[in-house]
Amino acid sequence: MKNSKLKHFNIFWKEIVLFIIVQGLGLIVGLRIFRILEEQEIIPQPFSFLTFLVYFLFFTILILITLKFSKKERRGTFLKLLFILAILLGIDTTFGVFIGEPGAIILAGLLIILRFTRPTVLFHNLVIMLGMAGVGAWLGAGIVPRDAVIILFVLSLYDIVAVYKTKHMIKMARAMIKKQVILGLIIPENILGFKASMREVEKDKIPEDRKEKIESARFMILGGGDLILPMILIVSVAREVFLGGVVVLCFSVLGLIAMHLIFIKLKSRPMPALPPLALFCLIGYLITLLV
Repeated sequence: MKNSKLKHFNIFWKEIVLFIIVQGLGLIVGLRIFRILEEQEIIPQPFSFLTFLVYFLFFTILILITLKFSKKERRGTFLKLLFILAILLGIDTTFGVFIGEPGAIILAGLLIILRFTRPTVLFHNLVIMLGMAGVGAWLGAGIVPRDAVIILFVLSLYDIVAVYKTKHMIKMARAMIKKQVILGLIIPENILGFKASMREVEKDKIPEDRKEKIESARFMILGGGDLILPMILIVSVAREVFLGGVVVLCFSVLGLIAMHLIFIKLKSRPMPALPPLALFCLIGYLITLLV
């Protein structure tokens, strides 16, 4: 029991540090986007929650169809292309707001090459953090807080259905783990775990013995959606009131703590992480409206 509690603590403090770094970086990138738009006197037209959800549904169906009907080779190629495209666009946004083009896209390309030539947890997390920060900031900069709240609510319900009812979220995650293109942070139990290869993560998360997975898993995965979606609300609120965005960020961390406590109660079984994150983000947003 003591070893189990120590293991969860070792994973959790790293998870919370990485989560805060990603959210903080996303907030900085979002503020930079706002500054650039102001300097160029551009008034962006916010997209609606409906537009976001339509695109989300389209790409989800596309991924599911590809995973179900394509051959293994094509399936792997598709997942790698999806991973590269998402990360490339995100990192390009993160660097682009500071150094502009073509430097940003060149750096993004070099980092992705590094990720595939040195497929370790450390380099994987580096590109994920930079990529998710860029994607979340870009989306948050183009939406109003009300619509961001609706997106969080709808996708929280989707997360519950996808994990417990249809279970296609678990299947998608397993497919990405097998192809070593996980769109999420990998949190190791020990610091040395950052030097582990993606192959080691695959063996750890999908062992031949299911019992072994529960008892001796050395890595935890925090999905990209759980990083991006709170950030959308954080950046969106920060555009109107900077301190409001900081408040929502702080409450998102409380949501992460709640998520981890639930995860421990479920004995490390798969769970939808977004609902507790979304709930605490919403509480934080309501507080900004009342203060």
